[in-house]
Amino acid sequence: MIDESGNLGKAEKYFVLTMFNTDNRKKAKRVLKKFQNTHISNNEIKGSHLDLPLKQTLLSEMKKFNYNIHYIVADKTKTQLFQGKVDKNLIYNYLLQFIVIKVIKENSQLPKICFHLDNHTIKVKSLNSFSDYIKLKAFENNYYGDIEVQYYDSHKHTLIQAADIMSNIVWNKYEKNRNHLYNLIQPNIKTSFKFPLSSF
Repeated sequence: MIDESGNLGKAEKYFVLTMFNTDNRKKAKRVLKKFQNTHISNNEIKGSHLDLPLKQTLLSEMKKFNYNIHYIVADKTKTQLFQGKVDKNLIYNYLLQFIVIKVIKENSQLPKICFHLDNHTIKVKSLNSFSDYIKLKAFENNYYGDIEVQYYDSHKHTLIQAADIMSNIVWNKYEKNRNHLYNLIQPNIKTSFKFPLSSF
């Protein structure tokens, strides 16, 4: 499950892409759905809409299942990538490849790897090309299993909402120097990329 925080324009300093994964999807969905029913009036968990106590409550509940996080944070002020007229979908693809390649290499023994994304992130006309891009990266890294790329409305996909929460926590660490929640999820962070590396 993949989601982002920040934007691909010039506003704000950092852009974050986060992948959330769990080996117990059913339990994760039950925990998240219970949190939604108890605390969220519109039934969608959005990191930017939750206050600190609710985020702490959610992270405490999420200790009931295993999960891991991969993320990349881009400092937009230290690269020309965000300064010109490069298509935002290409920037998104380029940054996400760092996470995708790492996950593919770590799971090369699996016959199938699935990537689920929020369908509001990438323009409709770019969905197929994005799927092809990920599959190409898999081939380049000697993975010949099945790559599934699916797009969902995050309002109806609780695990993409979990990716949104994690992405928001990571973004707040870099953009606003808020480290408390980041420290709580740090044991679950499996991979963190910084782009460009020279700026960090």
